[in-house]
Amino acid sequence: MGWGYSLANNSDTDWFLPTNLNPDVFSNGAPSLLFDFPILAPGDVVTEAFDPVNLVGLYELVWDASAPLGFVNSGNFVLSGQWWDGDPLNGGSLIADAPDTALPYTATVSGQGGTVPEPVGLGFLSLGIVLAATRRSKKCPRLGKSVA
Repeated sequence: MGWGYSLANNSDTDWFLPTNLNPDVFSNGAPSLLFDFPILAPGDVVTEAFDPVNLVGLYELVWDASAPLGFVNSGNFVLSGQWWDGDPLNGGSLIADAPDTALPYTATVSGQGGTVPEPVGLGFLSLGIVLAATRRSKKCPRLGKSVA
């Protein structure tokens, strides 16, 4: 199973550069980072659905075969980033670090007869996240958030 994401930069002037993505600890499974750390120009939006075949999305979780039915992993994904006055890869200058943004996740083992099911397409997507990057002034950057 896994998570997709949508990242929006609501600033009219500044670029957003994600620098790190960390989840809380997972048990009874193996998590894998899929996030591609897209750089967002002012007003840009990037959306990636979870795709286990092409390994696209935010994170993937493969349950251990011994994970008990009903077991729940829950915690937060924490995104770190920076504000830039132009394209970070083409002459922009760092303005400030953005505050970390934490958004919750939950994953539950379900199935019949003690088996752990494989996810089927986007229908199994348990959480999509929207991280709205906003900045109020150069002295007070802010990374806003909402859950979709």
